[in-house]
Amino acid sequence: MHITFDSIPTPDAVAYESLINMLVTNKQMALAPSYMEKLKSSGVHMTAYIANLLIKGYAAARDVEEARRIFENLVDPPSGVAASGNHVPHEGSNQRTSPSPSLSYHEPSTWEAMFCAELGNGYRDRAVALLARLQERQFPAAVYNRIRGIMSDHSVSPWAASP
Repeated sequence: MHITFDSIPTPDAVAYESLINMLVTNKQMALAPSYMEKLKSSGVHMTAYIANLLIKGYAAARDVEEARRIFENLVDPPSGVAASGNHVPHEGSNQRTSPSPSLSYHEPSTWEAMFCAELGNGYRDRAVALLARLQERQFPAAVYNRIRGIMSDHSVSPWAASP
């Protein structure tokens, strides 16, 4: 699997996302650090989608500390903005929406992935603390309510329970 990836002359973020997805699916998270080093050294931008997969994979492997490290290394967009750089600004808006190419930003999906990681590993108090942070960041009510709703509906968990 990873031999094919290594044969790509200049992998982009989508290639890395596909690789990390394969590692998560096949429960091979021990291989992730070496590929993340390659990603960093190649200058490929770490996307929220890659972060989501890493958070999910480490949480499923019961390495919630590594999932937290991935999450905390992302940067918050401006307060009240759910996903900096993902939307065209409205006419007349002075809001900066282009993220720095060197920074990777939290998006609603990364908050949701980390929330599920905490809940899935039995850290309800940490999940509640994430909700408080989300509310402090003034995310839109729809984002907050979607994530808060996961607490009462564990069927939304992104990984199957281990037998």
